[in-house]
Formats: sequence, C-alpha cells, structure tokens
Amino acid sequence: MKIPEFKIGMSTTLQKKITEKEAAFDYGTGVLKSLLDTPSTVKLVIQAASKMIDPVLPEGLVSIGKGINVIHMEPVPAGITVTVEVTLKEIDKNKLLFEFVVYDELSEVARGHHERYIVSKDIIEKKAKDRLERLSGFNI
Repeated sequence: MKIPEFKIGMSTTLQKKITEKEAAFDYGTGVLKSLLDTPSTVKLVIQAASKMIDPVLPEGLVSIGKGINVIHMEPVPAGITVTVEVTLKEIDKNKLLFEFVVYDELSEVARGHHERYIVSKDIIEKKAKDRLERLSGFNI
C-alpha cells in the first residue's frame, strides 16, 4: 500500500453556515433545537479532514475515522457561520492524527483531536461483508 507523503503541519479549513437542519437533530432531550449540536460539529471536522487527504489518495485507498475527542465549549445558533480548521499533527505509518479548532466570529466554540487511518477500500469492504455474514444468524 503506497500512501502519499503527507506533511506534519499541513492544514485546511472548511466554512459552513449552520442551518436549521444541523441545529435540529434530536440526540438528547430535544430542548435545544436551534443550536449546533456536538454530533454535527463532529461531522464538520470529519468533512474537513477528509477534504485534506482523500483527494490525493491513490485509487483503492480510503481514509476512515478511528476516533475523535471533542470539547464543545460554546453554543452556536442556526444562522451563524463556523470555520473548522484541521491541522495534521502526527503521522505513524497509515495513522494520521489531526488537531482541530472550530470557531465563529466571536470565539472558539470547539476543539479536539481526530484520528484517521488510510486503508485498502477492498479490505475494509470485505471485513464489513464478512461481519454481516457472521451476524446473519442473529435476529437483527
């Protein structure tokens, strides 16, 4: 598996105006339906990291998320634009560790780390298929 040479310190940004759709997910009590929720914040971080690395991967390789640590510090109402800044901090073979900051016009609203791996698309799809076959005996 030939992985492109990524450089520590490379970064990208993604900007997104928060719509009612991002703010309306009900992952908990549903009381705060007009605020950007943490799962949608995570989605934006994944999109930004993927935007940086996926376009340069050779055919047959994909990046997959392995973990994320997020501290969500400030409420962001629908209608506000946030910027997600993702920076590559560490490379270990096929593992990439990113640091991210999410901010709006006023301040930082979230920060954390995101870990991605570069893997063979065929192998990950085969593992998923094999798992599905093993689960077929269960009542799902």
